[in-house]
Amino acid sequence: FAGYHAQRSLAAVGKRGDGGFVALATLIGPDRPPLLAMAGIAQPESFFNMLRELGLPLQDTLALPDHYDFNSMSRTTYAGYQLVCTEKDANKLWQIEPSAISVALNLTIEPAFFSALDQCINARMTA
Repeated sequence: FAGYHAQRSLAAVGKRGDGGFVALATLIGPDRPPLLAMAGIAQPESFFNMLRELGLPLQDTLALPDHYDFNSMSRTTYAGYQLVCTEKDANKLWQIEPSAISVALNLTIEPAFFSALDQCINARMTA
């Protein structure tokens, strides 16, 4: 299905471990705690860069191994920071730091792709 485009973007609203939502724009300002972004994904820098593109002033970043055990992390690693993480890491991180903010990745695929996919499936089902 070459020739179709998809656009990745981060949500403008994050989610905390208590189920509450936080507009990411509210994390910006001199009276806000410094931001530490962490990610245990294949290309963590892409997540960090997308956060920066949203205007978030990341004080520090922490690239973690896939399936990282957050219980092994020393609390001094993130003391004083507002933590920001991927949806993938959120459930494990929330167990030790429920105030961490998870940011969803949105994927927008052009509608023509789905039309072409439907035609391909229909052609194979009728063959």
